[in-house]
Amino acid sequence: MIKTLSPYYLDIPFVSPLTSLTCTEFTLQVFVWSGLKSSPPALSSWQITKKNPTGSTGNSRVNISNIINDFIQFTPQEGTVTGFINGNNQYWVKWQTIYTTTNPSDYTSFSNQNIKLFTKGYSYGLDGENAETPTNKILLNGNEFKVNRGGVFVLPVEAIETAAAAPSITITSITIEGTNSYNLFSTSVGSYTGCNVIVEQVGEPFDLILDFDPFVSPLIAGIITPATSTEYNVTIQAFDNLSGTLVTSNTFNLFLPL
Repeated sequence: MIKTLSPYYLDIPFVSPLTSLTCTEFTLQVFVWSGLKSSPPALSSWQITKKNPTGSTGNSRVNISNIINDFIQFTPQEGTVTGFINGNNQYWVKWQTIYTTTNPSDYTSFSNQNIKLFTKGYSYGLDGENAETPTNKILLNGNEFKVNRGGVFVLPVEAIETAAAAPSITITSITIEGTNSYNLFSTSVGSYTGCNVIVEQVGEPFDLILDFDPFVSPLIAGIITPATSTEYNVTIQAFDNLSGTLVTSNTFNLFLPL
């Protein structure tokens, strides 16, 4: 959990994770919402473009705490008897990047995706950078608290998320749809907003990356059909919102034309 009254740094590489090309700039998109973790908004809540005029292959550091902190208007929680109280002082934040490189696929494909819960609070000095919630999930310093005998005390605790099923994507078949157009059929487990289809010509350095939103089956992919039989490896990559992980499908070996 991010505590937005202390810095939370993102180290964004200037080298695209998808194509391994150094960018001239990248755009960081940040999405903030309340509700289901699996339902991020379609439009970003905030974004910034960072240029790379020196051709650096290092990282750019962005503190997102001062950006997302203003989304929470803190409301104290109250209760009169012992019990659980659902809080309303936390939101989800998701971030992702798009790159400008010599490969135009980078600008239409998302990378460096992640999802975190955040609330308005401080990390402590000995917690280190980008501190996470303690193992005991208690959001106060210490384990013992004095409470007035006739008073009420609310102990903030981060609830443990229900374990999600292991995410997976499997390409089952690819069929022709029309001229230079193909149907990619797949099965999946998880919650995906969109996906990237990576088409790699075997033995060649250039990858074709196709971006799809939403991720459905079948995906209709435009691939120029070669004049002679050519071998390709096709994979799907998508970010699972529930587990917060990037999922890569099986590699489907394809000879075109079919």
